[in-house]
Amino acid sequence: MITREQLGRISEDRLRKEILIPLFAQMGYGDVFEYHGGPLEQGKDIVMWKSGELRDRLNYSVVVKTKVNGRASGAGSAGEVVAQIQQCFASPYRDPLTGEERRVDRCLVVVANRITKEFLNVVGPGLEAARLARVTEFVDANRLWDWIKSHQPEKTTSIFAPFEELQTLLSEQCPGLGADIQISEEKMTFSLKPIEPGATLPPQSIVLEFSLEGEQGKKLREEYERCLKTGASFHFLKEQVKSIEVSDLLKKIYGLTPDRAVSFSFTPNPSSPVIWHFIRVCDNGYTAALPGVELRTVRAGTEEATLTNEHQDVPWVLTIVTRKEEGRLSLHFSYRTNLSKANSRQALDWFQFQHALSLPGKLVLQHAENGIEFPASRELGSGEAPDPGLIELLEKVVYIQMRTAEVIPYPGRFTGSDIEDVEHLYEIVKTGRIALDSMTARFEKARLTANKHVFRAPGSLNIEFPEEVKRECLGTSFILGPSRIIGKDIVLTEASAARLEEEADNPTEGDSIELTLLPVEGGSLERVFPQWLDS
Repeated sequence: MITREQLGRISEDRLRKEILIPLFAQMGYGDVFEYHGGPLEQGKDIVMWKSGELRDRLNYSVVVKTKVNGRASGAGSAGEVVAQIQQCFASPYRDPLTGEERRVDRCLVVVANRITKEFLNVVGPGLEAARLARVTEFVDANRLWDWIKSHQPEKTTSIFAPFEELQTLLSEQCPGLGADIQISEEKMTFSLKPIEPGATLPPQSIVLEFSLEGEQGKKLREEYERCLKTGASFHFLKEQVKSIEVSDLLKKIYGLTPDRAVSFSFTPNPSSPVIWHFIRVCDNGYTAALPGVELRTVRAGTEEATLTNEHQDVPWVLTIVTRKEEGRLSLHFSYRTNLSKANSRQALDWFQFQHALSLPGKLVLQHAENGIEFPASRELGSGEAPDPGLIELLEKVVYIQMRTAEVIPYPGRFTGSDIEDVEHLYEIVKTGRIALDSMTARFEKARLTANKHVFRAPGSLNIEFPEEVKRECLGTSFILGPSRIIGKDIVLTEASAARLEEEADNPTEGDSIELTLLPVEGGSLERVFPQWLDS
């Protein structure tokens, strides 16, 4: 069971598994499967199909997000969503039941919260340019909630179903009062309000009297003072309380009496998140940033406040503690990271930020909405700087990701083969060309033996390959389009020249022969990809 408020706070994993997969099955979609995770995902979180008006089968891919924003990059950004949609249509998926390859015909983007105009304004042109706007549909929280109520009404029933019983109790015990219930995943908040407009409800209280004598009383006082200063939780047992007085109304509604209490806890409620950009400005001019950090105040007192983004679905947890020290406000920064689920853009952002943290400089918090900046004190830098070679390699991976619109997961570590794959693919998508040391291919025997004199001296080469070239890199498949091999001052290797002579004198079976060509000194050989040539 779920409420409208819970829907907006649910995790992507639960949204896929507990809500959408059973919902789409109930709505008549066939073979609804989770496709999320791993290099074969290619943007598809859920795959399914449905009969179309003109076709027996329309294959659907579902992109699932809890929240979206109008930024160009980052988790939930318009740029990330466009890239995911393009991935959905660019590559087929393997049917989980039959093993057949299925091309995606339609894409649904389901968001568990509001879809803003800013997001649509960024997404729209990208989909129009890729001719995907007409086959992509966006579903926001309101529409999703309507689907759930229509097709799975049992899920929308409150877990506190006996509401009528509560209302009956109120009318009998507390005439003139109504109940206001707020439900979240973690708790239910119950409050009473007068039914008549303008009426007021007398304050209801629990009066506690403590004993502050002895060692136990001293510890209790210290914990209470710490609660006031820092906002930390305040806990104590019934044995530490001399007397408890509960109002008559609380006794009636909750059955709360002093003898039923075992322990007490005062815990602060986190504030609503505020978006900040974390910017590290170094003395040598180097600058790095972590944009879009959602900070919530999790505790606050008279002398100290703690803010964190621990609730945010990003690879880094940042914690800011502000303290009043000698009449001034100081800012203390700490962090922890988990890059196991990060994409390459996120990994690059973090390593650049980590490099900046290792250098002398200062941290600046910039308010995302109004641009106001709050700089911390300058410090000499801390932590070990990441390998510059890693940052340089990730910059190339991110360039590939941006040019191809393929989200590339961060692998955690790069093998020698990974580095070579990145370097080659980067060169192709940046320049449209890649140099070759040699070329091996099969050629028609009839043409070669009749014109073998052509290969005795260096010459030019121009061969077109109309088929699509596919290249694997970091577990992701990239379609690079057709290609052409162009050479200047090209000759056969000695072994290939001898093989060609032997074929002319003593023909073997088959219509083709494998030969290797390479450029002489001063010559060149390259593979050109027209789709990626710089305009």
